[in-house]
Formats: sequence, structure tokens, C-alpha cells
Amino acid sequence: MTKQLIHKYFSGTCTPEEEVMVKTYLEGNDLTVLHEYMDEVATAGSPDPLSKAESDELLGSIHHQIQIDQLLANMVAESQKADDGTVNSLTPEDDNKPGSKVVELKFNRGRFNWSIAACLLVLLTCGGLLFNYLRQKAAVPSTAQYSVNWSVIANKTAGIKKIILTDGTSVWLNSASSISYQPANFDRNTREVIISGEAFFDVAHNVKKPFIVHAGKLTTTVLGTAFNVEAYHNEGEVKVTLVRGRVRVETANERLMLAPGQMLKYLNLTKHAAITTVNTTQANAWTTGKISFTDVSLSDALKRMAIIYGVKISPLNYRLLNNRRITGVFERKPIDKILTNVLYIHGLKWEKKGGEFIIQQ
Repeated sequence: MTKQLIHKYFSGTCTPEEEVMVKTYLEGNDLTVLHEYMDEVATAGSPDPLSKAESDELLGSIHHQIQIDQLLANMVAESQKADDGTVNSLTPEDDNKPGSKVVELKFNRGRFNWSIAACLLVLLTCGGLLFNYLRQKAAVPSTAQYSVNWSVIANKTAGIKKIILTDGTSVWLNSASSISYQPANFDRNTREVIISGEAFFDVAHNVKKPFIVHAGKLTTTVLGTAFNVEAYHNEGEVKVTLVRGRVRVETANERLMLAPGQMLKYLNLTKHAAITTVNTTQANAWTTGKISFTDVSLSDALKRMAIIYGVKISPLNYRLLNNRRITGVFERKPIDKILTNVLYIHGLKWEKKGGEFIIQQ
């Protein structure tokens, strides 16, 4: 193996044959050439080469991110499965009753998903960021600090599920949503969770232990606050709405601060983030059993309603839903009534055919 070939792989210019060669090498035990390549990249930005500990630290942080990416993929797969009846709808006072579905996911510490690692390494090396990243005082904890066991709590019902984490943080999960965390490591140096779907957080304050939420391509960091996250796998947007306190939201290329009453909307397709002012009472209205939408496309709103009520909703023509968005709070009435109210705003109606709701003008 050569450093030139590794560079081609990380920069995405390998031929298919070369890619197979590099992947085979990276899955082996002797990564001497890789470490030499990393040293040369770092030296380009500083006269001090990377130590073995720093190289291991980088690989450890990449491994941790790979765990998160793998877990998000598993959470998406779980949310796409049919409800198996193992999760019960819980009201706040039922928090500790049995019925929560907990899925233990184990990751092989010995083999990385190098296609993901390559992307992360290229991102860090561009512009000398690799060296600066490793020299930062607030370095990512080493791999040894991470447990390989993640617990996933999923809500596959039409109701709301409330969870109280070990640090005292309250989390409300909406329908078709799930939260994941590492029980063995949670509340040590940081408090880290992953969200798929929609969740509202009331975070217990702890200035020494940041609370970190991974949702889609966004990472939200707080010390103690209340905020809402929307990250449905089948939607093109990820949103963070701040109700109380202050949060920092990070995308792949920028950091943004939110103040109470602000919502950050990230578009997956364009990778663009924008901040707007919203009515925060709508952000967590769903935690009381209502159905709420805050600047949601009509298409996505109908998808959520179909999941909540377990029905199929389809437009007669998909152009009917183009450029239509909805903001509002609705009582959780029977599907025919709430669908009528939602569509009325846009001058649309529905007709039921063979158990399917067809949207038309």
C-alpha cells in the first residue's frame, strides 16, 4: 500500500479496483502507511507531526461518529417497520410502566466503516483542519470512553411517550419517533443522545456536562434548556425550536446560536440553514396530545398524520401539494375530521376509496 493511493481514496479519485485495494488494507491490522499519511497531512499545517496518541484519538473520534451514523441508519430502519405492538402509549404519569421497546445495538470495535471514515477524514484535513482539530483543548474523548452498547427507546403508537433520563432530563417522544443513548456512559463527561422523528426536551441544568442531541445532519448542544427537535427520516428538513434557555446548533460547515422563540430549519438537499421567529407554544403543543405543525410542508404534514392514524393518504395529483405549507395546532380528533380541517386551509378536500384517503380539489 502507498500513501499516494490512500490520498486518492480519501479524495474520492480512486478507480473501483483501487478502492477495493484500499478498503482491504484499511480493514487489516497493520495501518502504518495510514498513520504516516496522517502525519504528513498534519505536518503540512504545522511543524509538529501527529503523535500516535493523537492519531489514535482521531481514529477514535471517527469511530464514534461512525457509531452514530450506523445507529441513525438502524433507527430509520426500525421506524419503517410495522408496529409490532410491543410499545404502549404512555401518558406522563405512566412513565415507568413496562412496554417500552429497548433495542440493544452492538458495534464491532475492530472494523470501521471506512467509506464514512474517509469522508470525515477529508473534511478534517481540508485547510489544515486536521491539525487544529487535534490540538484543540476540548478534544473528543478517546474510543475507550465509549461503550459499544446503545439503547433505543421507540414510540410506535399514536400516543405520546414521556421519558425521564438518569440526569433528570425529561423527553417527550412523538409518534414514530425514537431516542438512543449509551446507558453506561450517559452523564459522565457529556450527555449525548440521538433522535429520529420528533422530541421535546426539558434538559436538567448542568454547566459541567453539556447535553448533546444528534438529529439528522444537525448537532445541538445545551447546558440546561427546553427545545423541540424534528428529524423525520422521510422528510427533507430538520428543525430545532428553542423555547427556553440558549442552544448552539452545528451543521457540517457552521455554528449557529438560537435564542428563545427562534427556529432553525436545515434543508437536507441544499444543506442550507435559516433561522426564523416562531410561536413557541406551538412547538411543544403535541406533548399535550394535540397535533401541531410549525412551518411544515403540507406533504410532510400528511405523512405524519398517516403514521399517527395508521392510514394511507395520497394526493390525486402530487402537484396539488406543491408549495403548500401549514402552521397550526389541532385537537387529536378522528382522522376524517382533522384531515378536513387541515385541507380546508388550502382549498382541498378528500375522498375515501377502498380504505385510502385521496386528496383532491
